[in-house]
Amino acid sequence: MFFKKVDSRLKGHVAAELHAMAEGAGAASALVAPAVPAQGRIVKDLHVVGTGVAAPIDIAATCSGSGLQLTIPDTASDLDLDAALAVLAGEPRPLLVGAAGLAAALARQLVPECPALPATNLPAPLLLAVGSRDPITLGQLAVLKAAKGAMDLTDAGSPGPDAIGPAWLLQLRTAPDGLDGHEVGAAFAAAVEELLLARGVKTLFACGGETADAILGRLGAGVLTVEGEFLPGVPVASTIVNGRPLRVVTKSGGFGDPDTLLSVARAVEQDDGTARDE
Repeated sequence: MFFKKVDSRLKGHVAAELHAMAEGAGAASALVAPAVPAQGRIVKDLHVVGTGVAAPIDIAATCSGSGLQLTIPDTASDLDLDAALAVLAGEPRPLLVGAAGLAAALARQLVPECPALPATNLPAPLLLAVGSRDPITLGQLAVLKAAKGAMDLTDAGSPGPDAIGPAWLLQLRTAPDGLDGHEVGAAFAAAVEELLLARGVKTLFACGGETADAILGRLGAGVLTVEGEFLPGVPVASTIVNGRPLRVVTKSGGFGDPDTLLSVARAVEQDDGTARDE
């Protein structure tokens, strides 16, 4: 069985990656189902539509050149994704191509008795590292900042020399002139590392896939132990950085309800005797 993880909005070099994976897997066909119904993103009439999709995304056109025979079912719910996989039961599986929705459906098929595990224990201090510029994330930031007066949240972009607190926000606002995307990501990751180590951060929230990849690479965090989900599409994991445990929460830039960042910030356990190190 081979599963090709793709962005639910089919960003990146999808066709080329499918072609390379098909060659390696010896696959001639693929089930393409990038829907994530829990996030309001579905597939209808061979197109990705829904939340965060400004215009319908043509799946067949995006995958053109992969050399695969494509099956692209309408998938507007988790039940639709389950049904798409059930049709394949007992057959030589094609290459499975999808995002979190299809991955969850596959997990339900393989281990139906295993429930999803909630993860809500987020020890302070928290660092919210937001590199995504997706409109959905910017809206979540607006909600977070509007509530800042009721929270002990420090803007890490301009803190005082002795500023401390249970929650820090570091946001990538603009890219310096002359730097490409990789260099910008590397510079942001370096700033995150400096603050994380200086302030003894115990929970890192990384928003944006490229952002999370750059930060974890900078920290040398090669292995994450997945613990569960804080919210749908917001997994919680743990790792070791500089010999100390670090809780890692990640979120795609294009996912989540308006209060997602606020919910994460408010969930941080304060250092008042209730926080638990694990």
